[in-house]
Amino acid sequence: MSKDFRQLWTDLGVNLELHDQLMANTAKLHERTHLSQKNRPRSMEYFDHSLHASHAERVAEIKEYRDQGGKSIGTFCIYVPDEIAYAADVLPIPLCGGSGWSVNYADKMFPRDICPLVRSTFGMALSGT
Repeated sequence: MSKDFRQLWTDLGVNLELHDQLMANTAKLHERTHLSQKNRPRSMEYFDHSLHASHAERVAEIKEYRDQGGKSIGTFCIYVPDEIAYAADVLPIPLCGGSGWSVNYADKMFPRDICPLVRSTFGMALSGT
């Protein structure tokens, strides 16, 4: 990542220490599961960049869009097609709920029998990541 987004994250109230841990673990997992693949097509670099841009360039883009009066909606991966959001004139923001460590933060506020995806996502919000 060429640009430093720490000031943006600070302005948004992100817990920088936890976010750094999240990004370090995400990078290790991505390296182990994707980048280590033999004969991985070079064209996959676009998607590799997208993974990391979701915590940087994409956040800056969303903030700028909302600062200019644009509306947005949080969505889970494949559950809401982007086309529906665009048709409603809102910017879709993918929500992440795929980390087990964030569930502990949600468990302080929500019952444990709620869906793990929801608990993980709320845990990300409650932990400031």
